[in-house]
Amino acid sequence: MLRAGKIRLRARTEADAAILHAELYEDVAIRSQADSRPWRPIPYGDASPYAAGEPHDNVAIFSVVEVPGDELAGDAVVWGIDLHNR
Repeated sequence: MLRAGKIRLRARTEADAAILHAELYEDVAIRSQADSRPWRPIPYGDASPYAAGEPHDNVAIFSVVEVPGDELAGDAVVWGIDLHNR
């Protein structure tokens, strides 16, 4: 877990993924501004870009939550991780 000021990053949960999908993906205007790919309707499930999946060596997916408390505030992704060079 990473912490900084009033937010922290934690592992994504299925409950987080459902909220993120509803609040960020299904809002076409917000999703269109956040992603260069065309928006298309995707029902929540394994195909959701926010679904909590298996860990990967080169990508780390987090939920952003407020501190104090634990209210979900957004998502964060670290990608292009090079394990050899750390």
